[in-house]
Amino acid sequence: QVLHCMDNSCAGGESLFSDGERVGRLLWPFVNASTRMAPLADHHIPYQYDKNGYHYFASRYVIDHTEGGGFAGVHWSPPFQGKYLSAAKDLRPWIEPARIFEGLINDESAVHSRKMEAGECVLFDNLRTMHGRTAFDVGSGGSRWLRGAYITAEDFLSRASYIPAGQAE
Repeated sequence: QVLHCMDNSCAGGESLFSDGERVGRLLWPFVNASTRMAPLADHHIPYQYDKNGYHYFASRYVIDHTEGGGFAGVHWSPPFQGKYLSAAKDLRPWIEPARIFEGLINDESAVHSRKMEAGECVLFDNLRTMHGRTAFDVGSGGSRWLRGAYITAEDFLSRASYIPAGQAE
């Protein structure tokens, strides 16, 4: 993801970043051992976005795994959790592990906070790095305007392969 700050002159609005993959790998031995953390890897969570004529839907595990049973990544975005398309399983076993996961990614020691200034741009792996923000107040002056775009790994690697020798460093 590319996140470009156009204006951030109001109170608050710090960008928050946390390494979700690190937390997934930390919990993986407990998820994989069929403990009470297992629901993070065996219950699909629906994610959806439907705005301005764009509609996306995906159903994913919080902690994903390969067909061979290895760690494959994390998917966590509570603001985009959607509706179940069919009758849902009992969510009660999932709630406590989800709270533990969220507590780890939101722990003060795991979050990098930065108030982006106008003109600054950050590029990060949206499948690894969790991103959020603090509350902001434009009522007492200033504004906040960030523009974001998503780049697939294939697009990035394709363009990066054409960087002339000596310039990438």
